[in-house]
Amino acid sequence: MRWLPSASFSFQTDLPLETIVELATSQVEPSSLLAIFHRLTRPFRGRVGRAGFKVKPARTWLQHQSLNVAEGRFVQTPSGVRVDVVFRLSWMMWGLFGLLAAGFGVGVWAQWQSGADPNFKTAGLQLFVLAFLYVTTLMRFNREVGPARAAILAWFGSNVQPTPGGQTTIPR
Repeated sequence: MRWLPSASFSFQTDLPLETIVELATSQVEPSSLLAIFHRLTRPFRGRVGRAGFKVKPARTWLQHQSLNVAEGRFVQTPSGVRVDVVFRLSWMMWGLFGLLAAGFGVGVWAQWQSGADPNFKTAGLQLFVLAFLYVTTLMRFNREVGPARAAILAWFGSNVQPTPGGQTTIPR
């Protein structure tokens, strides 16, 4: 069982690499710190290059930010290009989990140092908050993966075929 949310899939296309990069670039707004202050016109923001892409769904400043980051890799094959895509959590969510876990640890350590017994009553709220955040993050991550996957597949139109073996590990 995996504890960290991630999902991946691969697909094959017969388009040349240059066309794939152009199609992907047309759907991705370049990343910028100032992007939060203006309306984004493309469905994703990030970067696209000849080796692959790293994107996240574009949101405006007033809407919630996406938890997911999609990293894709373009692999030349004899019949075209295979695109391997991995979804993972954004670094901001990792930072939030780290801060909460560190706060929990410091709180328990401070109680132990003061001579009080750290028990469930004192650590229960922190454990509940960590568990609640984890479960809601998993639910939201899985809810965002499906539409992001469909949008990435739509970049290449009808030129998409499943990879040999058809391995797709994304929950529907």
